[in-house]
Amino acid sequence: MATTINPSNQVITQYSVQTGDANNLLNNVTPGLAGTVLTSNGVSAQPTFQAGGGGGGVSGPGSSTDRAIATWNGTGGTALFDNSTTNISSSGAITNSGQPAFQAYLSGNVSNVTGNGTVYKIAFNSTSYDQSSNFNTGTFTFTAPVSGIYCFSGCVYAVITNPLEIQATINLVTTSTNFFVYNAAGAQVAGGGTLAIAWAKQCKMSAGDTAYVTLTVSGGLADVIVGGLLGLTTFEGFLVC
Repeated sequence: MATTINPSNQVITQYSVQTGDANNLLNNVTPGLAGTVLTSNGVSAQPTFQAGGGGGGVSGPGSSTDRAIATWNGTGGTALFDNSTTNISSSGAITNSGQPAFQAYLSGNVSNVTGNGTVYKIAFNSTSYDQSSNFNTGTFTFTAPVSGIYCFSGCVYAVITNPLEIQATINLVTTSTNFFVYNAAGAQVAGGGTLAIAWAKQCKMSAGDTAYVTLTVSGGLADVIVGGLLGLTTFEGFLVC
């Protein structure tokens, strides 16, 4: 059994940690800054004080946000807790400024876009809000930033002037699927008048998938007017989970 402990009469430093080295001698491990922890560096090296545990430990965020939920990034030599965009208020209400959500609308009337079977991609050229900036008002298209289940809804208001136009469909077109969210024929659209349809659909999307809305009216001339005044024609969506 080794008995040599401190033959050279080393001075014990105040508040230091004493460790034994390979030669069975005592060594001082100098304390680190307040809040650091003593971390093993393996069997062949002295332990050291490191912030947040170092070498695979966990450290807190560099700054804090009032009532934010911290998330663990799990990357790098030292895993970190970061402040997320999710907050819980003092009353228990949960908000998340990074959650994808948008409401787009057609800002004015457009004429003669369908009626003869032309597939019209509705020109949602303005937004009431676009949280996390995923809706393009130039292409009238939403792009999913992350994979998940999304809920989409909307309203289409159109004026049909030709009594021969007896078929109308509204489609939610995604990268993977073309959803018929409204399909009517015969007396429902014949004889002229207005088409005012509200719809909703949930669907699974992968990151990078897109979604937009089309209107097709058949049987007559390209004389259908899609109403954009007073927010009559809209397209909304958000990430459910």
